[in-house]
Amino acid sequence: MHLFKTSAETFESVIKNEKHAFRGKPKDLHAGDVILISKNLTHDSGIVKQISYYAILDKIVSASFHDIERFWPGNGGRWNYITEFMKVIKIDTPFNLNDVLPKEYLNEYRGVQTHKKIPKEHEKLIWSSIKQKPEKTKIQNSIDSLLEKLQKFKGSCDDIVEMLTTIYDDEDNKLELELINISLTRLRLDVEEACLLNKFTNDE
Repeated sequence: MHLFKTSAETFESVIKNEKHAFRGKPKDLHAGDVILISKNLTHDSGIVKQISYYAILDKIVSASFHDIERFWPGNGGRWNYITEFMKVIKIDTPFNLNDVLPKEYLNEYRGVQTHKKIPKEHEKLIWSSIKQKPEKTKIQNSIDSLLEKLQKFKGSCDDIVEMLTTIYDDEDNKLELELINISLTRLRLDVEEACLLNKFTNDE
């Protein structure tokens, strides 16, 4: 889970277009990561809560002057990267971090300008407030299942190829092709290692 901060001026576009922009490329982000979208407080915010949406990250792309102008008019040249979301989800009960985190945790967030990775112990408390943790996509579940099989792999390399083919040839998966490709890069090493280990085991 990560925290993305946005100004009151850009907030509506972030939600509507399912995109956020940065000057530098955010680190430690991966497809499928959960993103809390925090609206910066203004002097007239009143009782409005900062966090009322979260999103599921799709990818990070380089942004041209015109890309930025298209989504955030008047800001062309200000940012160099756009994070694109698979979807943005409205939170039933919006909150501020100080509503859900103890005081000793809050200092970590005071100097955050645009982006921060949220520690696991904080994440648990935040999810308990959201109470609507997103379900994994069909592809993510398929990949998780495959990785679990790889960990206790005893079949042939053909078995692995068949499992991969089942995931990548599914017509319902084509809308999430970017996620598949990113995950396939990670899977290749696991498959090669499993097949190599199996070969040496059978040779013995």
